[in-house]
Amino acid sequence: ALRLGHEPVIITADAGRDPYMGEPPFEIIRIGKSVPIYSNGSIARVAVGFNICRRLKEVFRSEQFDIIHIHSPFVPTLPHFAQRYADTTTVGTFHTQFSSSGYLRFYRRTIEKFFNSLDGRIAVSKLCIESMGRYFTGEYRIIPNGVDTAKFRPDCEKIPQFDDGKLNIFFLSRLEPRNGLEYLISAFSSLCQDRSDLRLIIGGDGPLKGFFKSLVPAVAKPHVHFIGRINGARPNYYSTSDIFCFPATKVSFGITILEAMAAGKPVVTFSMPAYDGIITDGVDGLLCGSQSANSLATTLSRLANSAEERKKIGIAARSSSERFAWARVAGEIINYYEEIKGN
Repeated sequence: ALRLGHEPVIITADAGRDPYMGEPPFEIIRIGKSVPIYSNGSIARVAVGFNICRRLKEVFRSEQFDIIHIHSPFVPTLPHFAQRYADTTTVGTFHTQFSSSGYLRFYRRTIEKFFNSLDGRIAVSKLCIESMGRYFTGEYRIIPNGVDTAKFRPDCEKIPQFDDGKLNIFFLSRLEPRNGLEYLISAFSSLCQDRSDLRLIIGGDGPLKGFFKSLVPAVAKPHVHFIGRINGARPNYYSTSDIFCFPATKVSFGITILEAMAAGKPVVTFSMPAYDGIITDGVDGLLCGSQSANSLATTLSRLANSAEERKKIGIAARSSSERFAWARVAGEIINYYEEIKGN
């Protein structure tokens, strides 16, 4: 948005300062404190505080925004209050896939009023529309998540610790059951029965980290590295990897998939509707037909045994990622804003 001549302001809760972020070239206004909660099989964060509503109203009055773009509009508390007190055109982006929601079912009549009051609705995939469609009817514009193709690229500096000739398989996500790490650990362990030149690098953190560590058998322990949160070094870890594996069983859109593709790495994942239009099996990634460790091991072994195929798929993946470059996606969003304002 900055490059297109606009002035974005981010309103979010205070989750503490990330030393890897540096100073962003736009204003960030922090309201309330961010705390983690369990939701939809994952850890979400909500804002808490005594003065959230008052502070939000003050910001809206002083800033006089042209557009208020609310992500996950019905999530307590900040997104919901932002929509409630918005004094200008509002756009909501829906990111989540779910089969059912007791929250939406119980508060359906109340939330429907806010749903209908949105001037525009964006969904990152068809799955998000299907999920919301179980409760509310409305029009959406599908605009996918984007990726910074200048930041995530094939020629980033590698991590010296893991740049030693071994074949690196990389996983990056929160350590949660729905992200399929248990399948990857099992698949990788079976590959270690016959090969000692493989390494599994696991990026990400979560309360179940100890549990996932306990799943690693003795034969694989020397080759599995839990590195925790990596934040600003993500491009370097992608560059260091030979294969990126993200065997999630529940996802609406894979951002780490896009990052790996932009880095020119072959991606291995389970076949899911969320990847329609993102990955073409055998061209810019490999999709496992069944959600099982055996299927994952077979596909990983195929790539591990063919440097030529890894290179070919990686080149195609980089090319495909350009469709999701932020410059292009941001342009789609801005055009949607202008369309809504014009109406």
